Amino acid sequence: NGGAGDDSFTVNAPIAASLTVNGGGDTNDTLTVNGTTANDYITVTGNTVDGAGSTIHYNTVSYLVVNVLAGDDTILLLSDSVNTTLNGGTGNNTFYIRTTNAATFVNTGTGINLVDIGSFEPYPASSILDGIQGAVTVTGNGHDTLNIDDTASVTGKVGTLTATTLNGLAMGVGGITYTGILNLNLLLGLGSDTLNIQSTNATTKTIV
Repeated sequence: NGGAGDDSFTVNAPIAASLTVNGGGDTNDTLTVNGTTANDYITVTGNTVDGAGSTIHYNTVSYLVVNVLAGDDTILLLSDSVNTTLNGGTGNNTFYIRTTNAATFVNTGTGINLVDIGSFEPYPASSILDGIQGAVTVTGNGHDTLNIDDTASVTGKVGTLTATTLNGLAMGVGGITYTGILNLNLLLGLGSDTLNIQSTNATTKTIV
């Protein structure tokens, strides 16, 4: 339990028993979860982190940071409730971003990585961008693939794609900002969508 003042909590996986972290509600209370050197599969929600051993429950913190290390790791972000940063390590990592309610930052690491936004992986045929209500910032290393997946949408939407951003498509203010991406794949839904394409910096672009 954190009291008055800005508190910092660090959890090093794996942990053997359920853990609850109460930040105390100050401006800069931070929970950092460090994975292992093996191939981790970490699932994050607005109040839990799973895959680092037993479940970590958190509340009244301002920032959540998840660091994976040397393995080929997967982070599934089902939702978030506070500013969340997902940091890849030296392996080939996969990031599935399902819904966001706060600012979310993905730093892919040094491997060849995949970031899939809107995806309900591992729940196929249900990917949609409507749940991206907190701005997402993806920082790649120049070798990464970014999939932005709205294929389950059935309503017409309007969006704007630039060299570094995607806005609209029923996402919240801030949309998606991306840099260091080699391959960009934007998959639209079944409705009558309008996409204003200004430019992109990715080496390959696929828009469906």
